[in-house]
Amino acid sequence: MKLTINFKLKSGNDKMRPLLAILSFGYKEYDLIKEEWEYKPVSYYTSVKYRIDEWDNENKRPYSDSKYGELLKLEKKIEDVFNYLSLDNDVISNGGITPMILKSTLDEKLKGKSPTKNINKVRLVDFIDKEILASDEFKPDTKANYTTLKNKLIAFEKSIGKELFTNDLNIEIYTLLKTHGTKKMKKNNAVWTFQKDFVSTLNKIREKYKITVFNPTTEIPSKAITKLNEPDAVYFTYEQIQSIIKYNPETDLLKNVKLILLTLIFTGCRESDVFKIKPSETYNKNGDSFRYAQILTKKGGVEMIVPLLKPLEDAIKENGGQPATKMSRTEFNREVKNLVRDCGLTDEVTNTFINKKGEKEFQVKKFYDFVSSHTGRRSFITNLINFIPLPVLSKMTGHTTKDKGVIFGYNKISLIDNAVLFRKLLKTMIKDYPDHFVIQLI
Repeated sequence: MKLTINFKLKSGNDKMRPLLAILSFGYKEYDLIKEEWEYKPVSYYTSVKYRIDEWDNENKRPYSDSKYGELLKLEKKIEDVFNYLSLDNDVISNGGITPMILKSTLDEKLKGKSPTKNINKVRLVDFIDKEILASDEFKPDTKANYTTLKNKLIAFEKSIGKELFTNDLNIEIYTLLKTHGTKKMKKNNAVWTFQKDFVSTLNKIREKYKITVFNPTTEIPSKAITKLNEPDAVYFTYEQIQSIIKYNPETDLLKNVKLILLTLIFTGCRESDVFKIKPSETYNKNGDSFRYAQILTKKGGVEMIVPLLKPLEDAIKENGGQPATKMSRTEFNREVKNLVRDCGLTDEVTNTFINKKGEKEFQVKKFYDFVSSHTGRRSFITNLINFIPLPVLSKMTGHTTKDKGVIFGYNKISLIDNAVLFRKLLKTMIKDYPDHFVIQLI
């Protein structure tokens, strides 16, 4: 088991930003809900802070040599703690180093915190309050989900007349809790989210306190586990995209929402990467010139080169040459519906969703009510998938070998050459299919 350490500053608007140590050591868990193995790197808050102008983001270190020396000492201390745990017989006999064991030991050795007390039971609501909602580790959207779970647990406690502790949990209590907590939910994926957050809470408790906790994913029949389903979804046609481009929002908030949406539509990136799309590089060879962004995706750390198409370049120019400013996914998903509505995309659409019984149902809503942050990426792929070869398109969208089959692993073209090829193919397709490509993209 080998440890790799990468440092980065926590994102945000504060002048002084906490330093995160991203610790990868080959630890992975099998997610029975998603039915796949997932690697679990540790994001550890080091208690060190830097001003943003002190940090060399490209080289992942402070500009100052003296501060860099301090960082190297911190890195050595983390390595020493990891090596100490690697030789600890108790850790080895209990299955090895886990993220929670590593975090708690680092807290003890680096920050002087007392080791976790041995306890027999934990109240779920208290744990969510103290370990999740009060922590800087989790993003606002994640905390919002756990706040919802906490409120449902409190309501369940009132219904049974007692506080709910880990030692109370069994199949019967879990079934009763899930029924109570999801009774007002209509959609399958809402139930899946409730289930996922509840199971995640139990996993965190199990790791932190080293106690036996009921595990729904292994102790109840698999057919009783709610699976994530992808319902039918809308995308923007080029005609609809034109309406968005032409619309001039009245508020700065909606102007920023528009720029975020256009970034998603014309790059195909995920919402988690949209604020990384900054025109930092320029390609200029053989008569072809364009600006592009080079990023590592949040999901999987996939390297991507994203050329900026003309509509996005125009939008950035209109914004004073600046890319979109950050906003939370929750706020964007709320405001983008208002933006699309104001653009006149108000036709009623009949769509389907999966109800909590796992059955498809029709629903009729206004088009804008179906729009979310993922609609931009979906639109990019949908509008191009029948015109751009999949090996080229997959590199543009950051899909990996496992997403599209082994043969894509043989596509060794460099990312920048792939971006050039993409633009050349796009030029040809625009010329050959003018009825489809009604927007000047290049």
